[in-house]
Amino acid sequence: PYAPELNAVGPLGDELRERFFHNLALDSLDALEARLEVALKTMENNQQIVNSIVRQPWIVTALLKYYAAGLSVTSARLIPLAS
Repeated sequence: PYAPELNAVGPLGDELRERFFHNLALDSLDALEARLEVALKTMENNQQIVNSIVRQPWIVTALLKYYAAGLSVTSARLIPLAS
């Protein structure tokens, strides 16, 4: 089924395009790579940007349910929290 809200890559691509590549034409693939590296490092170091991408209500709700059940999400696996 079609569920764009479950696509984790979509919001990241939107953020990159809007903040770092809006109306930008680069001369080479190397220039694109350099710009992308700066953009990703900037995003990584800005908690507000990270939150805007990953703090979707369905993600928060799911994580709260896992934690309430004594589970933790690590490396795409559910593991019991240490007691």
